[in-house]
Amino acid sequence: MRSIRKITAVLILQLILLLGLTARAQNETNIDTTAFNEVLNFLGQGSNWIVAPYGIYANSKDLKNHAGGGLAVAYKLSDFVVPALRIDYVGSEFWMPSGSLQLQLPIHPTSSTNFAIIPFTFGGIATPLSGGGSANHDAVGILGVGAAVRITAHLDILADVERWTAYSGQQYRFGFAWKF
Repeated sequence: MRSIRKITAVLILQLILLLGLTARAQNETNIDTTAFNEVLNFLGQGSNWIVAPYGIYANSKDLKNHAGGGLAVAYKLSDFVVPALRIDYVGSEFWMPSGSLQLQLPIHPTSSTNFAIIPFTFGGIATPLSGGGSANHDAVGILGVGAAVRITAHLDILADVERWTAYSGQQYRFGFAWKF
């Protein structure tokens, strides 16, 4: 339970730092909301930041209770390169943060730039924090392939399959990505 609290605290701290929410109290009755307004403007105008919640099914005899979920935060460097940070949760005890680099090739089958089919591959490294048995706190390699369908300029539906070096079987993901 303490590891869940630690992970939650770290994720909240990272999100606060990421978004730059640094509203400062000038006095007890007057609060400077400049930073908050800047964040709202940033999100409204668009950026290259991407947030992707997803479900996981781990087809592995090494992990108990094979269903789970996760959250990724990514930054689109170009149409072809997207680094990401993720946290995966499988079953009732497996937690694993990771970092990866995704290579992709957007295909626009119609004249619309908002609709695209995006095949991708990615590789990365992770460290199971709990529930990973003998691999806890060790480096785990990640390699995967998948595809996304861009529905609007901001919304993708995605699916992938990946392999973790320390575990048998594959992990399947399905979710959506929101580009700010």
